[in-house]
Amino acid sequence: MTKMEQSYHHIKRQILNGKLLSMRDISEESLQTELGMSRTPVHEALKKLESEYFVHIYPKKGTVVAGITFDIVNSIYEVRQLLEPYCATKQCSKPPVNELIAIKNAFLSLSPQMDDAELIEDYISLDTQLHKLILSSLDNIFIGNIMNIIFDHDYRIRVLTTHSDQYYMDNVTAHVQIIEAILGNQPTQAGELMKSHIEKSRNETVKTLLKNQ
Repeated sequence: MTKMEQSYHHIKRQILNGKLLSMRDISEESLQTELGMSRTPVHEALKKLESEYFVHIYPKKGTVVAGITFDIVNSIYEVRQLLEPYCATKQCSKPPVNELIAIKNAFLSLSPQMDDAELIEDYISLDTQLHKLILSSLDNIFIGNIMNIIFDHDYRIRVLTTHSDQYYMDNVTAHVQIIEAILGNQPTQAGELMKSHIEKSRNETVKTLLKNQ
C-alpha cells in the first residue's frame, strides 16, 4: 500500500466514524504530523476524497469535511433503490448459501437487551456485510466501485443518525426475510423486500436528520 493509500484510508476512516466532523476544517499540516508523511501523499489523498464527495477543497483557503445534506441522502438512496433490488433478484439464481446463513444467524442473535453501542455497531456491521454480499452477484467492476462509495457514505450517515433499539430490531426481521427469499429462490419477493427495506431506511434517516436540525 502506498503512502497516499495509507493516508486516504486513515482520513476516510476518521470521517466515517465521525472523528472528523461534518463541516469542520481539516488541517493538512496536522495530518502530515499525525501520519509522519510529507505533504504530497496527504494532499493527494484529500483530492481523492474530494472526488468521492467526502471533503471540499477550497484553493488557498483550506479543506472542509463535507456536510450530510438532504441532497446527498436522496442521491444515495436513489442509487440504492435502482441497483440493490436488481442485485437481490440476481442473487437468487446462485446464492452464497453458507455466507447468507451465517449472516442470518448473526442477525437473529442480536437482542434489545444488548448494550446500545454494541447493538448499533453489530447491526451496522451485519447490514453492510449483507448488502455487499448481495451486490457481489453483479460481476461489474464499475457498479462495484460506485456502490463501495455509496456504502461508505451510507455508513457515515448511519453512525451520525442514531435510531432507537426498536428500529434496529424491526430491521432484523426485514433482513432475515430478504435472506430467506434469496435462499428460497424467490426473485420477485427478494427484489420487493429489498426495495421496501431501502425505502424504510431512507424515510427513517430523513426523519432523524429533520429532528436533529
